[in-house]
Amino acid sequence: MPPLTPTTTSQQHKMHLQTKRRGSRSFVTEGGTAVSVHWDTSNATYPSTSCPEPCGGEYYLAVVADAELALLLGTGGPDISRRFGTAPRPVLVSRREQLRALPPPTSPASSPTCAAVAHSTRCRFRDGGAEHEVTVRCRGDRRAASADEGEVAVSVDGRTVVEARRVGWNFRGNRTAVLPDGAVVEVMWDVHDWWFATAAGANGTGAAQFMVKARGGGGGVWMDEEMASKGHPPAGFFLHMQCYRR
Repeated sequence: MPPLTPTTTSQQHKMHLQTKRRGSRSFVTEGGTAVSVHWDTSNATYPSTSCPEPCGGEYYLAVVADAELALLLGTGGPDISRRFGTAPRPVLVSRREQLRALPPPTSPASSPTCAAVAHSTRCRFRDGGAEHEVTVRCRGDRRAASADEGEVAVSVDGRTVVEARRVGWNFRGNRTAVLPDGAVVEVMWDVHDWWFATAAGANGTGAAQFMVKARGGGGGVWMDEEMASKGHPPAGFFLHMQCYRR
């Protein structure tokens, strides 16, 4: 299917899509695909007034391409299948989590060298696979007395996969890990902006990036690319964690 790029999009339409809780829009892509987008978040509930992601209630976003349901997001409702047809079985393919570091209670909040973060989350990297706990840790910055005082670490189910203590030299890298349930994942980290956030001209708000993505059985091929090449539905999970200094 050609890229779903509308031929014309005005700023007014963009604002309308962002503020209206129920509605639909249609356009034709450059490749000639007729696309319609339908959404209803009027009955959605949110964890807080500042959070844009619904946590409950009935809501949906449906994309129909050439009269065929191409994408359905949300909890839907009793009339979803009748309106748009039957959607493929939903598969979670990626998730991004964002968090901020907090200094220890005994340290000045303005001290950038105190920045540290430790965060755990749970996910499955392949359909039908076991649920895994992924924990990331990041501590220190370039102004520490020694580069050895920094730490970047990633563990899966309590087993250390990445442990880089000379962060000034190992601020970016990747490791391949085979999990007990047979899933093969690539663990990637990039803490350059975190470690060098206090360099001249920087504002000290740099983020550490941690990514864990499922690999397929074909060597260096990602699982989603491998499944797509075989004409299968999407598979393989991608976890992205962004840890901000403040």
